[in-house]
Amino acid sequence: MNMALQMEIIGYRETDNLTMDLKMLLMELIWLEMAKDRYKFITDNIKILCEAEAYIECCKHCIHYNPEKSDNARAYVIQIIGCAFAKTIKTNAAELGLKKTITKIKV
Repeated sequence: MNMALQMEIIGYRETDNLTMDLKMLLMELIWLEMAKDRYKFITDNIKILCEAEAYIECCKHCIHYNPEKSDNARAYVIQIIGCAFAKTIKTNAAELGLKKTITKIKV
């Protein structure tokens, strides 16, 4: 998956065109990340918001991945996803009944 993701991102950098394969790889990574235990406390509505925000951020920022500096595109995208989740959860902390989001979320 990492190699396919890396090749798709390189293609995106060259053509400035998001392919359907890249979109599917990004969504697959988002769903895999959302299934982790650290996000079990999130309501379904917030999960949808997290997934949407993560998808937008991935599409916006994955073009900045530099294959010359790192060969792990998956880790780069996972970091973007984690930050998007944390931002969305922090924004909606009141709805989740959280007083401190920093103690609940470890990216």
